Amino acid sequence: MVTAAPNAMHIRLAEHIRVYDLVFRGARKSALNIEHSTNIEVDNVTCFGSDPAVNLQSCHNLKILNSNIRGIASPWSFRSGHKYRGTAAYLLVARGDDSPNREVEIANCELTDSHDGPFVGTIRGLKFHHNLVDNFNDDGVYLTAMTLGGDVEIFQNRISRCLHAFAFFGEYPVGKGVAIYRNVIDLRAPVHYFQPRDANDERFVKGLPGQRFRFPSAGGLCGDHGGPIWEPIHFYQNTVVARDASFRNYYGMGWGGHMKGTERAVRNNIFVQLEGWPGVNGIGASDELQTNTNLHFGLKGERPKLSSKVTVPADDLFKAPRLIGLNNSDSFSSWQKFANVELAKESPAIDAGGSLPKDWNDPLRAEDGRDADIGALPKGVRMSAVGPTR
Repeated sequence: MVTAAPNAMHIRLAEHIRVYDLVFRGARKSALNIEHSTNIEVDNVTCFGSDPAVNLQSCHNLKILNSNIRGIASPWSFRSGHKYRGTAAYLLVARGDDSPNREVEIANCELTDSHDGPFVGTIRGLKFHHNLVDNFNDDGVYLTAMTLGGDVEIFQNRISRCLHAFAFFGEYPVGKGVAIYRNVIDLRAPVHYFQPRDANDERFVKGLPGQRFRFPSAGGLCGDHGGPIWEPIHFYQNTVVARDASFRNYYGMGWGGHMKGTERAVRNNIFVQLEGWPGVNGIGASDELQTNTNLHFGLKGERPKLSSKVTVPADDLFKAPRLIGLNNSDSFSSWQKFANVELAKESPAIDAGGSLPKDWNDPLRAEDGRDADIGALPKGVRMSAVGPTR
């Protein structure tokens, strides 16, 4: 059954439907709402606005491909306006009040311009890849499973301009876990956190010393609301570029903190920070956090001194990764162009990675050769194209 209002397109209790080459906009609720349906393919579709722009409810075998999903944030929108004076909209929500969405693929899409990004942790069996995730004045990809989701794979995406690239919330038991690999995560750009009081607002122009969320406020890699338990995470073969320090300078730009009753592996990643060096706090003897062969580097300042309570893995590297985009640090600091994080021929990341379990998926394992390189891109591999292919 297909109906029209209050959604621009509403698919419910349907099977074997293909939606393609359409634009949906002007809806009071969702531009595209798909509920209790099976074998649905959405291809080359553009969805504008509403809350959420795309709503998924208890679907099975669903594909969203080559599509543009745009939220309610205009270039002049700020988090404070959406959060406290308007609508704190999500871009895409996968609901599962009675049963989870299962076997979902979201690929080659642009998901941009909203308050919060896609809420996909509740999906059971998700392939989220070759997408552009960009420009959210709050959090980016929500991974909270609410006991429903798991077996989530997030790979070969470009993620930028989010308050937290990956976020968690709520007091829920954890799901079946998330694998995040081969992504380029570029957090150099400013996030529109709060509106200036006037044109001369010092917080707006300069930022206050030590203030975590200033404008231009830099986003972080991971964080939460209210201290929930984070999902089990395997975070490997990624390259992350951030402007400043993570909360409490936790290891891995945040993954080394907030460990309580869950599993986390952080391996073969490059972490580059523009202001100061990435922190290593929170590392010690723990069965919950597994780390090895990560590379950490700061463009300014000196490597932080370690305290007796911090034990950094012996095979971690603290040196310039020699990425092609880092050859000119001035241009690298300019966030208007996406960071080129391909490895230069003299990069110390080449052949420096540790071996990973064979059952951890990796689309570039063959290109990486016998000895793994550290980071999202093996030597000689170009950055993957993201977004629609037609």
